[in-house]
Amino acid sequence: MKKFITILITICALTSCNQSNQVEVPSLREVCIDSCGTFRYADDGSEAVFFGTNYTAPFAYAYRALKRQNCNIYNVIDNDVYQMARLGFNAYRIHLWDVELSDSAGNLLDNEHLALLDYLMMRLTERGIYTIITLQTNFGNGYPEPNQKTDGYSYRFDKHHVHSDTAAIACQHKYATALMQHRNAFTGRQWATDANIVGFEVNNEPSHTATTEKVLDYINGMVATMRDAGCTRPIFYNMSHNGHLRDTYFKANVDGVTAQWYPTGLVTGHTRCGNCLPSVDEYPDEFSKYEGSANKARIVYEFDPGDMLGSYLYPATVRSFRSAGFGWITQFAYDPTPLAPYNTEYQTHYLNLAYTPAKAISAAIAAQAMREIPMHYKSADYPADTTFGHTTVSYKQDLSLFNSDSIYMYSNNTDIQPINANKLTKIVGHGNSPIIQYNGSGAYFLDKIDDGVWRLEVMPDHELTADPFVKSSESKTVNYVRNRFERIHITLPNLGSNFYIKCTDNNSEAYHCTGDSVDVMPYSYILYSSTKQFDNKWLTAKIGNISANEYAYIPDTHEKIAFAHTAPTFASKSTDIRISCIADESVDSVVAMPSYVSMWRDDNEQVTLHKTAPNHFAGNLPQKWFWGNEATYYLTTYSKGAARTYPDNVEGSPIYWQSEARNKFNISLLTIGDYIPLIQNAATDNDIEVFALPYYSGLREMRHKNLINRADYLELSISTKQPTRYFVRKFVGDIMNEVKAINNGRNMVRIYANTKGINTLNFSVVDRDGITYTKAIKPTSGYVDVDLNSLQQTHTAILPIGYPDFVPKYFNTSIRKCLNISDIDIIEISTDELTDTQAAVEISGVVLLSKK
Repeated sequence: MKKFITILITICALTSCNQSNQVEVPSLREVCIDSCGTFRYADDGSEAVFFGTNYTAPFAYAYRALKRQNCNIYNVIDNDVYQMARLGFNAYRIHLWDVELSDSAGNLLDNEHLALLDYLMMRLTERGIYTIITLQTNFGNGYPEPNQKTDGYSYRFDKHHVHSDTAAIACQHKYATALMQHRNAFTGRQWATDANIVGFEVNNEPSHTATTEKVLDYINGMVATMRDAGCTRPIFYNMSHNGHLRDTYFKANVDGVTAQWYPTGLVTGHTRCGNCLPSVDEYPDEFSKYEGSANKARIVYEFDPGDMLGSYLYPATVRSFRSAGFGWITQFAYDPTPLAPYNTEYQTHYLNLAYTPAKAISAAIAAQAMREIPMHYKSADYPADTTFGHTTVSYKQDLSLFNSDSIYMYSNNTDIQPINANKLTKIVGHGNSPIIQYNGSGAYFLDKIDDGVWRLEVMPDHELTADPFVKSSESKTVNYVRNRFERIHITLPNLGSNFYIKCTDNNSEAYHCTGDSVDVMPYSYILYSSTKQFDNKWLTAKIGNISANEYAYIPDTHEKIAFAHTAPTFASKSTDIRISCIADESVDSVVAMPSYVSMWRDDNEQVTLHKTAPNHFAGNLPQKWFWGNEATYYLTTYSKGAARTYPDNVEGSPIYWQSEARNKFNISLLTIGDYIPLIQNAATDNDIEVFALPYYSGLREMRHKNLINRADYLELSISTKQPTRYFVRKFVGDIMNEVKAINNGRNMVRIYANTKGINTLNFSVVDRDGITYTKAIKPTSGYVDVDLNSLQQTHTAILPIGYPDFVPKYFNTSIRKCLNISDIDIIEISTDELTDTQAAVEISGVVLLSKK
């Protein structure tokens, strides 16, 4: 079995669909909009709901980066669209880079970008995925690189005037006409009447500076031009931007409006931690109050909880969108698979089935939830709204779960039993569950073909070795995939403990599995009960919009896996310390050595870390190595006898006489009576974030370091005219979890702070439920002590500030609860709301200690 599958993966699975000039692609069911603004299928009037993604391989940075990798972009599209279909997506949206599709006069260019887009749309239609096309972006094609100069008309005009300048508008009319009259090069269908296109958005995030009358004339003029060019599909306009014009947007001759949501802000520069469910608890209905809104469809053209790796947010976001009356929801953006190892396309977003399997399964669950959550759904207050319909989300378990009679989906390990294992027809998983235990780190899919017959699809393992949301680079790999054998244990009543497995290539022999388990490589397989005889028709069975014998092969990331070490920040002096690391397959062993090793000693000690999984090693640092307040050590990898020492990543063992290993790994050691630094030095702590609500104006952040006569400190220099609150925040959930065993009554914090121009600050904590507890403080003597048990529940500031401008700034819940100190996730120091104020806040540190 292993030998066959290895040959198959190497020879057969690399093949991809070939593009052709004309193909016969069935039309999807036509979608229309009813008098209440609801998407409906034209044939039977049932509601049509859509969930999917944005994806930009034909354009801009993605196109250039794929070219630099010598990728066949048509094949990349084949595989990525397959993944989207595998996730159950049925919606795709793209904003066209008009600077790559037009000349300076607005003429449409017949070039590779357009051909790739046509090809993509053809492949999407084959997979049952509908499209919304935004005609123009009116900005450059560079991000994250500098703009690449083209002859496109938008480069002639400023973004803020492109919709009011007469010459610019003329270019847009010519361009829009050409797009409507364009025929897809692969299907022959004219865009203007293609039923697979749900509709067109006039432009992406416009920046209007003209009068309301001229804005209305612009919108209606563009709509009229598109209609005159033969467009019979719905036309939409963006209402997230230029909030003062929303009344105008609803008066326009459009069929619907588009909106966005970035509930956790954008481009934080690191992975955002803490419970963000309060941030997605409500998307306000900003529409119904406007005249003309009742019959207009509502579309989410882009959304994403930016800088998040957690797998619990997508379904909750969909729930809030459905409550606000949306029928189309598309995430931004799906990473083209060859670019996913680096996350260079959009640093703040990261979604790909192979490289972010837990998030991808969460998105698949969101797609499933979208199909059952009714329009204008009303849920209970958070945290009571974490279960809705058959969907459950959990921050504490980092879990999205869909659990119905026939469908069982989970984004991470769960011990929740399926409602009825006998009736299951679909299982989508990542991690372990009561019915599937899988040793790999990739996603897997099981689909029932017949009684006692299932299709199994297994994705590659992935290894994340660095934060994907820091500034990215094509030369810096942060995530890797590997195709390798992993054991899967399957407990399905109608499959039994004795079953056969056969590769869908159909050239392989069936392999008899006993004991419910088998080693599998990433690929697709037919599993069938020992009471069955293999039937070739199973190979051509349709599973949604894919065939049972399909598989989109993803090659191993070609770079060696970078060494990555995980250790606690704090540990007890009285116990051994557990550490772990990730290393490349070429590494035979990893050893830890205390920092005092030397070639001159005869008593050097070392600990060999044990291999816990492919690429993973773990072991205990012995307590006898420690003294003082710090554990310091080296880690050395061995590959065929060759040593390499970390953290300096230098050749040789630290004992070697020419070793250049200078730095060490450090863990702070604590005893029962020690204080625990939550903020050791505010001036150098890069995990501290500073915010202002509701505006960013009037704030200057300064970090004063290496001072002689006083402790380093972080200064907020405030000069505000409008009502504003200022916040200093730090996620400390990892610290609180590490010190839980030795906390022993530490129930007080000492805040080292000073104020100028104001007398009072607020010290707050946010717990793992996202609920805030607070107390007013007056740091008059350079520090103030606060008993954590004296904090009172209050509303939670939603930080970072989300987009668009009408989303809530604070979260409140009717549920009242007491603070559990061990559940503290975030510490926060804030001002009251200030107006016409000149002030300064100076913070040096925050420590957790025992009450006197």
